[in-house]
Amino acid sequence: MARIAVKIIFPNSNLIASTEAIEFRQGVVVKNPAPVLTPELPWEGVLTYVYGSVVKKKLYRMWYQANGIYVAYARSRDGVSWDKPLLSRYKIDQPHVGARVTLTDGGGSLCANAKNSARPRSNVVFNLHMPSVLHDRDDLERPYKLFGYSDKGYCAAFSKDGIHFTPAAGNPMIPLLRFSAPSGRKTWFSDVAPVFRDTRAVKYVSHVKTYEVDGAGRVRRCVGYAESTDFTRWSAPKTIWVPGDDEDRIARGKGFNWADFYGLCGFNYGDGYLGMLWLFYIGYEIERGTHEGQIEVFLAGSPMAKVGQDFPIHR
Repeated sequence: MARIAVKIIFPNSNLIASTEAIEFRQGVVVKNPAPVLTPELPWEGVLTYVYGSVVKKKLYRMWYQANGIYVAYARSRDGVSWDKPLLSRYKIDQPHVGARVTLTDGGGSLCANAKNSARPRSNVVFNLHMPSVLHDRDDLERPYKLFGYSDKGYCAAFSKDGIHFTPAAGNPMIPLLRFSAPSGRKTWFSDVAPVFRDTRAVKYVSHVKTYEVDGAGRVRRCVGYAESTDFTRWSAPKTIWVPGDDEDRIARGKGFNWADFYGLCGFNYGDGYLGMLWLFYIGYEIERGTHEGQIEVFLAGSPMAKVGQDFPIHR
C-alpha cells in the first residue's frame, strides 16, 4: 500500500471520518540560526522583541517593543532581513511607560535626548508596552489600530499609514487592572493583552492577562477575555482559563515547580480559533517581586463560539 503524507495544520481530528491506517506525526519547526532583529539604535536599549505584531501587505511590516516602552517600526521583503526606517515624528524623552513621549510640532524629528540639538530621527511610532497592531482594510480612515499597556491601563491609537498614530479619545480603553496578593506583600498589574480581529463574530478580542489565587495560596497568571465592536468601547475583562494540575505537571517535568499562562495570542482558523499560548514555567517567587523561570509557546485551539458567549480554550 502506498504511503501518502498530508500536512494537517488544524490540531483537531474530529472532522476525520476514520483514523484507520493513519499515522500522526508531529511537524518539525526549524529555527532560524540567527536573530532577525537586534538592538542597534540608542532608544532600543538592550532588547528588541516582538511584544508586537507583524502584518503582511506588499512588505512585511513589524511593530516591535524597544526598550520596554517604545513601539518601533521595521519592514522586510522576506520576513528575515529587516530594516528600520527613521520616519517617525516623535521626540523621545524620559523612559516611563505611557508617558513622556510626545508629538513635536510641525515637521519635527525624534531625539533620544531633548537637549541634543542634532535631534536624530527615529523609528519609534508610539509609546505603549506590549503593543498589538491590526490592519483593518474595511476602515479607510483608520485602518491601523494599536492597543497596548500603559501606567493608566490599556490604551488605543489609530493611524492611516501605520507610522503616524493618534491616541484614541477616552484613553484608557480599559482602566489599569490591579490585583493585590492575599499575603499583602505585593500588587500585580495586568499588562499582557494581545488583540485580534475576530472576522467570524465581527468584533475585536483581547486576551487580557488576569489573576486568580489557587488552593495553595499562589497568585496565578490566567487568560482573560474582553471584546469590542469598535475598538474603543471594551467589555470588562473576565477570566476564561486558569492554569492547573496539567500545566504544573509539564513544569515539574522540566525541573520547575508550577506553570502560569503568561499570555495568549488568538486568531481565527477555519470554523474555530487557534492561539499561541505562552506557558511560564516558574521555579520560585522573588521576595516582594515577580517569578523566576522560562517560557515556552504551545499551540492552543478552541471550537467556534456561540454569538454573545465567551469561548473556552483548550490546549
